[in-house]
Amino acid sequence: MPINPHEREEAGFPPILIVDENDPGNILGDITRPISLSRLGFSHYSGEGFAENPQLQQDLAWYLIRRLGLQRKGPLLDVGYGANLHPAIAFVAAGIPAVAIDLLTAQPRQDDPFHPPQAAGVTETGVEIYSGDVVKLHGPDSQLKDKRFGIALFNGSYSATGNNFTVAGEVVDFKFQHDAQLLGNEARNPNAAERDQHNTAMLTALREGLVPGGVIGVVSSRYAFHGGGYGFSDLPTEKVHMLDLYDKLARLGTTKVTLIGVTQEGLSRIVERSIQLTREKLAPGQESYYYLENDEISLILAQLNQADTLPFENELYYGENSPFVTARARELRELAAKTPEFSQLARIDALFAEFP
Repeated sequence: MPINPHEREEAGFPPILIVDENDPGNILGDITRPISLSRLGFSHYSGEGFAENPQLQQDLAWYLIRRLGLQRKGPLLDVGYGANLHPAIAFVAAGIPAVAIDLLTAQPRQDDPFHPPQAAGVTETGVEIYSGDVVKLHGPDSQLKDKRFGIALFNGSYSATGNNFTVAGEVVDFKFQHDAQLLGNEARNPNAAERDQHNTAMLTALREGLVPGGVIGVVSSRYAFHGGGYGFSDLPTEKVHMLDLYDKLARLGTTKVTLIGVTQEGLSRIVERSIQLTREKLAPGQESYYYLENDEISLILAQLNQADTLPFENELYYGENSPFVTARARELRELAAKTPEFSQLARIDALFAEFP
């Protein structure tokens, strides 16, 4: 049985604020926007409409600033900005200093792209650009070690199943391959336990870089400027990743979590509209081949509506079969059963964790 909010706080779980599609100005939860129900989910661009759209990226930043009260917090650290400085530009326009750091696009050192953060310039719009590895944010050679931030934001850059180069995903693979080559060993990807340790270390570094009351935030890669994010059939995977993130941030001591997403009713309305629009444009015989069948869609919705039924073992850490994954999947399933908010919101669009 789900525990009530008072019992949750006594058990060490942070209180959760739900922001759904009924929140004014919530452009992430626009239920009039159809989605793709294609089987071909590996795309260079998400179908949410935010790809290659500077205005929507800045509108999203303004919504987050207002909704989370970020003007009172302190500077922005935009982690893994890639080709998308538009949110950081909006923060500067709102009077909030902005620092953007990336591993590959901000003049990285060719000998070691995973160097401690170092300055790479300032844009005409006033965004400070840094290159390097945020895990080394507080290292002795980091040029950001003395800065503190009101929000550390992964704007579509944390995790994905689409064609993205995400900080908690492909970047970790790249780092392990790079380190192995430096040691003269055969390049390899990390196993599940190593990936988990790396991402926990990264979040820990960011948590230590916050001002009191600062926030770590993750916006779904479905809203990224580049990359495919998560297709509809991958939404259960995304929710597993969000539960994993929530658990990590809870262990780091967050005192308040805000989940932005779409309710079960809202997602059902999106799907119904998307099915209708899909059928209108399909030629006879196309439907079953290119698009998900109704029973497949129903199964996905059922998993999203009851979070403890998600396929944790299959979706966690690329489906690796290991004792670590089995144990971690069990922990997250138990967490989902104790956290009804992850069922109340069928789709999670963003997660923000505030720290004392």
